[in-house]
Amino acid sequence: MKKRLKKLLVIFFIIVIFYLSLSLFNINGRSVNSQSSVLIGVGAPPVPPTPPAAGPGGGGAGIEKLRTFTVSPELIKVGIKQGGTITKFITIKNTGNVISHFTLDTDMKRILLSETEFSLNPKEEKIITVDISAASDDNPDLYLGKIIVKNEDFTKIVRIILELSSKKALFDIQTTIPLLYKIIPKNENTSVNANILIKNLGDIYLLDVNLYYAIKDFDGNIITSKEETLAIKDLLSLYKTLLIPYYAKEGEYLFYSKVNYENSTAISSDSFKIVKSSILFNVFTIPVFSILIILIIILLIIKYIYNLKFKVKHLLKKIEYNLNNNEIDKAIKLYKRLERFFNKMNSIDKIKVYPGIKKVYNRIKIMDNKRKKLILKNKTEAVSTISELLKKIEKDIKNKRIDLAIRNYTKLEDYYKNMKDSIKLYMYPKIKDAFNKIEIKSLKREIRNNR
Repeated sequence: MKKRLKKLLVIFFIIVIFYLSLSLFNINGRSVNSQSSVLIGVGAPPVPPTPPAAGPGGGGAGIEKLRTFTVSPELIKVGIKQGGTITKFITIKNTGNVISHFTLDTDMKRILLSETEFSLNPKEEKIITVDISAASDDNPDLYLGKIIVKNEDFTKIVRIILELSSKKALFDIQTTIPLLYKIIPKNENTSVNANILIKNLGDIYLLDVNLYYAIKDFDGNIITSKEETLAIKDLLSLYKTLLIPYYAKEGEYLFYSKVNYENSTAISSDSFKIVKSSILFNVFTIPVFSILIILIIILLIIKYIYNLKFKVKHLLKKIEYNLNNNEIDKAIKLYKRLERFFNKMNSIDKIKVYPGIKKVYNRIKIMDNKRKKLILKNKTEAVSTISELLKKIEKDIKNKRIDLAIRNYTKLEDYYKNMKDSIKLYMYPKIKDAFNKIEIKSLKREIRNNR
């Protein structure tokens, strides 16, 4: 099995290297220089600020003043209903080495900031409250905005996505872009797919609704869209595709969907990126990518099956070791794990390991029965001994031999301490009753002697 697994891994890597070679030397029928490749989702590195030149006199260069800062999160996505308000927070941290003055502004009238101007010391941070609200008469739709954060040297943007639904929405809608379409290379005839799930929250069993779905950039421009009428009972799951126009620029976009019925509207969206076509994308074209995924799945299945057989054999050895050392409880516990692994195996492997499992099962059964008989015997003997001592104590109390009854009770206590918990619970009421009788008789005797 190990040799087969190694061979499959070698074949897998040969296929990967083969397709990489094709992509490097003949992508789309033409030669490609490897230096022209573009990394997915990685922009050009920031240019460091130029240090100030030393002044006349040569007093030496001073420490460079850095006014860098961070803002998190960089994207706020909220879904609210007409007349609703939701509160979010952004954190601004001064990562520079000097005091920095910050100003905040927004291009969205629905946003209210707790502060718009402040200063921060180096390494100091401030949390800003962002209240996002909608008027009761606002039109349900997807609204985009931004919060602009500035200091003396830099400007950073926090993007806002507001999904505004009707106050009394009859639907719940979810839009999800599969991971494969989260980053899309800019090519001709490129498309993006999304899963749209619509849930009927109203009392009407069957509705004809209007579904509008579109691609929108973060400046609010509609790139492309479609519209259709659908019948929905309680739940409707759809898989929709939109072709991205050739003129769409690289950057972030939203696939958003809107469902309407009379005066009720629900909105949902998900984001994706369009990036430059690169060697990496040409390697993982859909057919090749599918083949590689299938190979990986096959390898994982083989590894899983191999691990199951290994675990079963390993557990069999441990169970036999425990049985040889009379550790029956440990063996039973491991056998339960063994059963779970055995049930997951395929029929051929089950036939191979079954004799070993049957063998340890029979041994566990025999040893467990012997243990139960021994426990029952010990319990019977213990109950018999305690019963005899209780009879003696009863007889001593009846004949007013209190000192002898106390001595017998002391023996009973010593015996009781060494018993198993199950027997203790069974015998406790009788022992407690004997103790109470002795205590009462001893008290009466003491009163009588004091007179």
